[in-house]
Amino acid sequence: EEIHPSLLLFLRKLKVIEVEEKDENKVKRIELHEKDGMVEIVNDECKSYWKVIKKSFKIPQNIDEERRKDISETEVILAFPLKEDYFPDTSNEQFIFAYLPVRKYGFKFIIQADFLLPITREDIIKDNKWNEWLRDSTIEVFLDAVREFKNDENLKYSFYNYLPLKEEIKDDFFLLIVEKIYEKLKEEACILTEANKWKRPSEVL
Repeated sequence: EEIHPSLLLFLRKLKVIEVEEKDENKVKRIELHEKDGMVEIVNDECKSYWKVIKKSFKIPQNIDEERRKDISETEVILAFPLKEDYFPDTSNEQFIFAYLPVRKYGFKFIIQADFLLPITREDIIKDNKWNEWLRDSTIEVFLDAVREFKNDENLKYSFYNYLPLKEEIKDDFFLLIVEKIYEKLKEEACILTEANKWKRPSEVL
């Protein structure tokens, strides 16, 4: 019952989880399907839909983390929830994942990265260069997502709903993401005008 269906978004080789309860003679099945750049997760009778954006990063030389010393590259993934009609579904706060769900920090999309966690897995370790670098890398992936949204007929008018607001974020560690995203978007042609052209926010009324 506690298996998080969106877990399948980040496990590369796993596409189906099936749990058989022999006592009650029932089977719980979660499966993932990909089509047209969208991901569908079927959880028994329920379905959820996601737009998933991934980006690989080379580990900078100044990040010297003992627990990750054999890793030269890592991936940051953002998963944006969609309604059945593929428009944004921002009705729920989403988890931050380190392969498995950690906790909710106020974002309307899932952030998945190889964050370092304490043994309890209840939070992300703060004041840690590796985690700070992963957090900052999220900003770049979000900007890539915006560029993809601009080419999507369902999302180009409505992706603004995913933008995090400062008052929604529950942890100072992640507030920096919000500030930087808005800073970067000021320089990005991310507003669709009445003339159907993409412009920077300062260029439109």
